[in-house]
Amino acid sequence: MTDHGADLLIRAAAVHTLVPGQAPQRALAVRGDRIAALSPDPNGLDHWVTARTTVHDLPGATVLPAFDDTHTHLVFAGFSAHDVPVHQARTIPEFVELIRRRAETTPEGQWIRTTANWQELNLAERRMPTAAELDRATDRHPVLVKRGGHNDVVNSCALRLAGITEDTPVPAGGVIGRDAEGRLTGRLIDNAMGLVEHLVPAPDRAQTVAGLRLASSRYAAAGIGTVRDCMVTPDNYASLLAAREAGALSTRVRALISAIGLTSAAQVDDLLDVMEDWRYSADPWLRVWGVKFMFDGGLEAGATEEPYACDHAFSGTLTWAPEVLADSVEAVVRRGWRVGTHAYGDRAVRLLLDVYEQVLRRVPGLPRGRW
Repeated sequence: MTDHGADLLIRAAAVHTLVPGQAPQRALAVRGDRIAALSPDPNGLDHWVTARTTVHDLPGATVLPAFDDTHTHLVFAGFSAHDVPVHQARTIPEFVELIRRRAETTPEGQWIRTTANWQELNLAERRMPTAAELDRATDRHPVLVKRGGHNDVVNSCALRLAGITEDTPVPAGGVIGRDAEGRLTGRLIDNAMGLVEHLVPAPDRAQTVAGLRLASSRYAAAGIGTVRDCMVTPDNYASLLAAREAGALSTRVRALISAIGLTSAAQVDDLLDVMEDWRYSADPWLRVWGVKFMFDGGLEAGATEEPYACDHAFSGTLTWAPEVLADSVEAVVRRGWRVGTHAYGDRAVRLLLDVYEQVLRRVPGLPRGRW
């Protein structure tokens, strides 16, 4: 009998440690948050069992180390726990009906948000809804339909609140959607999303923590033990800290703090000032990995060397001037943080490598793994 015993003992068909050359084991003992012992014999750790040990006899099971998801959006998933579940729709009328039902129980004038994990190619119409179609769901609430991290569609009420008209200047690195007649479709891409999103109130902290509790438990149930969330605002990080303190995180979180929407190295410096205290509050479950930049659009607006096949006048959009991005990246690495940059199109990737090369010349001797 060991001095303290195990908190958990698993007997399984195979325990894969991923240690090179080590054969699959058959028993695994856990104490606290550490694997304490392994044995090739399914009964080889029975002496670790005490009255407080949870024992799982799983003769048909395989045990693997948890997955580390290096690019995901746990915060989005947490918000989605409360948002309109439009990912369940298979047609635009179904999509609109889900929003209409939410509007029936939402006080007039309050924002309605949707889940972001849907794709228009899964709809029968194989396109996004328009502002006019969203207006059929409600004209008494502003509606924000998110799709991933690069696209929004909003209804006419939201366009009015944001003051967006057909004469609104298009922000650099963004797109304001129009139909063939030049009328607004409600679609906003990349740097145009901020025209509306700054008006949407964040969910209250308790609701956000509840969403993170549910979302992180779903990640863990799928075998994901660590996530790198690649778009975390300072307010999101405060919510993650609150979730950690409440014991609501079921997966470890490495946060990339978002510089998306910023336009200058001075703004990035301000963000870095906010991040400074977080160096010292890090623990194994929650810490900042670095800063996230977005250099071009996504599927619809990635910056390419050649024009798009569907539009020979278009080759994507860059959301930063390369020289400004270089100054901003330099500011981050001089503070000792890592950098992650979204670069989707081949032109964006080429220019980003040039940016990194410039920064390496200016700040020689950086440790490996900064980028």
